[in-house]
Amino acid sequence: MNIPILCGKCHKEGSPVARLYNITEHNIIENYSEGIHGIGLFKKGLIVSATCNDCHENHLILPHTSPNSSISNNNIAKTCMKCHARIEQVHTKIIKRELWEKHPGAIPSCNDCHPPHIVKVNKIEETVSNQICLKCHENENTFKIEGGKKRTLKIDKSEIQNSVHKNISCTKCHSDVTISKKEERPCITIKKVDCSNCHEQVSNLYINSGHGQAYFYKKNNAPYCIDCHGTHKIKSRYDDTSPTYRALIPEMCGKCHQKNGKATINTHLKEINVFSEYSSSVHGKGLNEKGLLVSAVCIDCHTSHSVLKESDENSTVNPKNVPKTCSKCHKSIYEEYMSSDHAYNGNDKNKKFPTCANCHTAHTITEIDKDKFLTQITLQCGSCHKKLSQTYMETYHGKAYTLGYLKAARCSDCHGAHKILNISNPESMVSQKH
Repeated sequence: MNIPILCGKCHKEGSPVARLYNITEHNIIENYSEGIHGIGLFKKGLIVSATCNDCHENHLILPHTSPNSSISNNNIAKTCMKCHARIEQVHTKIIKRELWEKHPGAIPSCNDCHPPHIVKVNKIEETVSNQICLKCHENENTFKIEGGKKRTLKIDKSEIQNSVHKNISCTKCHSDVTISKKEERPCITIKKVDCSNCHEQVSNLYINSGHGQAYFYKKNNAPYCIDCHGTHKIKSRYDDTSPTYRALIPEMCGKCHQKNGKATINTHLKEINVFSEYSSSVHGKGLNEKGLLVSAVCIDCHTSHSVLKESDENSTVNPKNVPKTCSKCHKSIYEEYMSSDHAYNGNDKNKKFPTCANCHTAHTITEIDKDKFLTQITLQCGSCHKKLSQTYMETYHGKAYTLGYLKAARCSDCHGAHKILNISNPESMVSQKH
């Protein structure tokens, strides 16, 4: 218990030893006292806490630059393991176990991450990021070869400092470290960053989605977290410079979901040129031309991470779920629709029920008072009610409508737009009571 005080008589600022010799460590006794070992010894009375001679030995004390020193990079792990016997097991998320023995000089040594004398648990992650990773990754010459081409691995420190991950260490994300003689740098990350380490719930939604399944089965161009959120410059979705900011989401999704985009290559999607169609729709114009952030964007209908095909019963755009999805914005219309004869009835699985998308389409939704919509109403109703549509066309209304007279009575003028009921229903607009 007295050893740190004994050693500290010489190894303190202003002592003869400190004046005569170039010792790289300063304020040793003070730092030790504030570290986890010193606190354990002096404040908690734990005589098993490491003291000077546990690391530097009793008499064969050598500088850390000596290969025979107990605190050299090649020997420090062995020294620490006298107490921390399970180093290999607890560091497997950071460093591959076999590298401690096979290539001890090629991986971060204990004191690279845990500063000597002032070992503090809450300082470990900061030290790894600042002292180890950025030492190389701020350098222009840090790169790797991919497909015969040189790819820079330089990191813009300002991007990290301005991201939502600014207080998270590099090793939290880049947890796989290995050694390769083919590379000019000592360590390479062998896998993509696994965001599920922190974002477990979101990752579970993603991996079960269409995007996640495509990635899981290693399909070309399958989107991963970084494709939408970025790598080091990840910002909050409330930041208007973030690609996931509400107003920018259609553009982000549109990079893949457009003609000749990644999503249309080697896939069989029902909708091909989605971005262009959305941009010309009432939702797209509301967002882009009128600046209405309340306008529906991709994630409002398809969700952010649980994006599923229309044919999947759990999909928010599955026919039986479409009305509920649209109701998030169009609540009163949804209530009218659900009280109509068109409302989805789960009891009759053989019958097809018209949903919002059948009448308004999925992405080319137009304003209901515009010519394009008005001229299509009868055709839309006629796609299901063919015989009734034919008889309508033979009437005065139908002929006037065919000639382009938009004020001619249409289906919705008599039957209503959303609360459509059978003629036998007293509440129907075409019942005998009316």
